[in-house]
Amino acid sequence: SLVGSEMCIRDSIDTILGLHKNLRSDLELRIHNLTSDTTKIADVFLNYIEFLKAYTQYVNNYDDAIQVITKHGKKSPLNKFLTQQSDKHNQMGLTYLLIVPVQRFPRYQMLFKDLVKN
Repeated sequence: SLVGSEMCIRDSIDTILGLHKNLRSDLELRIHNLTSDTTKIADVFLNYIEFLKAYTQYVNNYDDAIQVITKHGKKSPLNKFLTQQSDKHNQMGLTYLLIVPVQRFPRYQMLFKDLVKN
């Protein structure tokens, strides 16, 4: 159901946000402590491999979440509020923000390929 998908998206966002806050912290710590003997960062990502599965749930429910937003229509109170908030804070709209996690994995893949090259 669309409502169930909406809840899954919200839960996945919370999980993904927490994951990336912790991942960022661990990466910053690793980078701060880099020496010629410790130049690895892949193990930091490997510590989070189980949590990265939250992306599967998110991606699987992404189309339904977009459908929920579309269902409300451009003139709905929800859409008006979201538009006002994005304009007020000079940010992108909700549909743009919802695609960001979907685009993250290909970016990680490019990062790892670049790291292996160098």
